[in-house]
Amino acid sequence: MVLMEIYTAISTVGFPIVAFFMMYKQSNDVITKNTDALNKLSMAVSNCPIR
Repeated sequence: MVLMEIYTAISTVGFPIVAFFMMYKQSNDVITKNTDALNKLSMAVSNCPIR
């Protein structure tokens, strides 16, 4: 159960450390998704015929 694992981690190392790692993971996930989207956009623009 994920909730129990989070609770155990908070009680073991403390809330600030767990919160930092959760925000770090979320930030990396968002950056990865945005990078993929920008790469797709770049490919679409480069394949667009010039009028």
